[in-house]
Amino acid sequence: NFALRGTAAQPTFEGNMAITNGRVSQFNFDSINTTYSYESDIVRWETSMAPTPASELAARGYFPLHLSFTDSAEVIVSDKPMEVRLIARQLPLSILTATAEDMEVTGGTINGEVLLENTWIDPDMSGTVTIRDGGFQMEDLGIEYDDLDMDLTFDDNTIRLDSLVVA
Repeated sequence: NFALRGTAAQPTFEGNMAITNGRVSQFNFDSINTTYSYESDIVRWETSMAPTPASELAARGYFPLHLSFTDSAEVIVSDKPMEVRLIARQLPLSILTATAEDMEVTGGTINGEVLLENTWIDPDMSGTVTIRDGGFQMEDLGIEYDDLDMDLTFDDNTIRLDSLVVA
C-alpha cells in the first residue's frame, strides 16, 4: 500500500508492506512488515523482520528529510532531531549470509538494542549487542570458527569491543 497526498510543495505519504516466506541470498525469513509515513519534513517508519517465529529484528524511528516537487532545497536536513532504534531478539547469526555469500553460518544468535539519536551532524549512539554460540566458515579463505561469543557497547561516538571469545 502506498498513498501520496498533499501538494507538490508539501507532499505527504504513507504506506505499508508485508513479505512472507522470503529469501535474501542464502538467508530465509518468515516475514517482514513495514509501515512508513512522511509529513512536515519528517519520515517515520517501523519495520519488523521475523527470521523464525521465535526471533526478531526490528527497526523504527524518524529522521528529517525535505521532499518537494517544486524546489531544489537540501533534501537531508542535518541539523534537526532524529532517532533510529535497532532491536535484535534471538536473531540467527545466519543473517550475515544475506550480504556475505561465501560465508556459511553454523550457529549463533544476536541480541541487543542500539539507539542512534540527536542529529545527523552530531549523532549519539547507545546500546549493547551480544553474539552467543556463533559459528561460521569461509571455505575460500580457510576460516572456520565455532563457539564465538562477542559483546559490543555503543556509547556516544564509540563502538567498543568489550569481549571476544573464539574457540
